[in-house]
Amino acid sequence: MFGLGRIEYHNSAPQPGSAIALRVPAWRYEMKKSIASITVVLLLTAFGCANWNRYTPAGVDDNAIATEIRKNLAGAGYTGMTVDVNHGAVTLKGDVKTSEDRRKALDEARKVKGVSSVSDQISIKP
Repeated sequence: MFGLGRIEYHNSAPQPGSAIALRVPAWRYEMKKSIASITVVLLLTAFGCANWNRYTPAGVDDNAIATEIRKNLAGAGYTGMTVDVNHGAVTLKGDVKTSEDRRKALDEARKVKGVSSVSDQISIKP
């Protein structure tokens, strides 16, 4: 009558392969795969690098051990401590506010590979 053509209404979902079926463009599928891959890589990198400075390679010298301990102490918020290393035996000297801080500082030193013992010369000064 008005030249609009014929309109059909259906109460069921379109059949796969029909002209009306919803199709997801291929680029959206590829984009989702790419985002998932990038997310996995970032998560693995974050977890893998979380403690990278906590460990030193085997056979390191006393200077490398002392440097690594200083990094760990600074990362934990303990500054102004003296670190002496003699053949893997570590002596920590300095002041902290609580006994809990003393324990944490000693633990930070013990984490480093190559440390055979840790001597505590840390004073508590609130």
